[in-house]
Amino acid sequence: MNIPDFDEKVDALLPRPGRLSEERPEFVSMDLESFANGTLTNCQIYVESDRGRHVKYSDPSTPFDRHARERLTENGHKVVFVKREDSHNLNRYFEDNLNRVLDDPKSTEAEKAEVLYATSVHIMQDLMADPTIPATVRSSRIISEKSIYHITSNPNALAMIMDLASIDYYTYTHSVNVMTYSVALASRLGYPQGETLVDLGQSALLHDVGKSYIDWKITNKSGPLTQDEFELMKQHPDFGYHALASTKEVPDDTLYAVRHHHEKLDGKGYPHGLAGSQIDMNVRVITCADIYDALTTRRVYRPAMKSYPALQLMKEKVGVELDERVYMEFVKMLGEL
Repeated sequence: MNIPDFDEKVDALLPRPGRLSEERPEFVSMDLESFANGTLTNCQIYVESDRGRHVKYSDPSTPFDRHARERLTENGHKVVFVKREDSHNLNRYFEDNLNRVLDDPKSTEAEKAEVLYATSVHIMQDLMADPTIPATVRSSRIISEKSIYHITSNPNALAMIMDLASIDYYTYTHSVNVMTYSVALASRLGYPQGETLVDLGQSALLHDVGKSYIDWKITNKSGPLTQDEFELMKQHPDFGYHALASTKEVPDDTLYAVRHHHEKLDGKGYPHGLAGSQIDMNVRVITCADIYDALTTRRVYRPAMKSYPALQLMKEKVGVELDERVYMEFVKMLGEL
């Protein structure tokens, strides 16, 4: 089967970010644990008042220290905010902070996992706001590289990171979870260290960015989708593909996986009805991680499933949606946590 090769301009294929999705907020939030003690964020920090307004807390030249964290926690603040226009400075801070923590021999494995997860979630929040910004897309590859190093060099990393995962489903936390599962699973399947594994990790992290072009009232709908709504939802892999392709920052293998992560082995997936050998191993790995995380996180329309019932349900999809070898290795992996 030939995959359609769209020649139209990206602007004609994609709605503009923020037009179909929820309006982009003026402020973005960060968990307090995302900041290292004594570091400069190079951003004006805000907190949310009792009236829901954002008020200034500290200026860019004020180090974020342990006392600041304690005072904020005592006053009931779990997150702080920066203006979205400062998010590029914040991204640089998080990347530098991540490198500092991961390379510091005094950092515990739990601290490394915490900062890695928080940084990954922040990058995904920025990507979901607009997946066509090249610098943010480049950050997704850095996150993939750092995650691979951490997960493959520490036997307890997967368990530690997943302990941090939210039980509630958000597209950005779901994407980080899927990347984490996918990287750990691919390593077990024999993926060599290097660009192939980095492509896989980046694919998993970016797989749902096309949902940023879907009205949030549809992606978060508590009841079943109408046929028209489902047809629109089925376009998110193509939306993600074209948005990322426009940046010229994403390898072809990553673009392929983003575009085809909803294809099924039996040919009944979307958007192009690929089947069997047309579906590569990256997609098979991501599909397994994607389904498991979707089942085991709480959605607006159903509670989270426990691990064993989720795996039992997934077993029924082997040969239809799931590759048998990938599924069996995934079960073994979870059994060792």
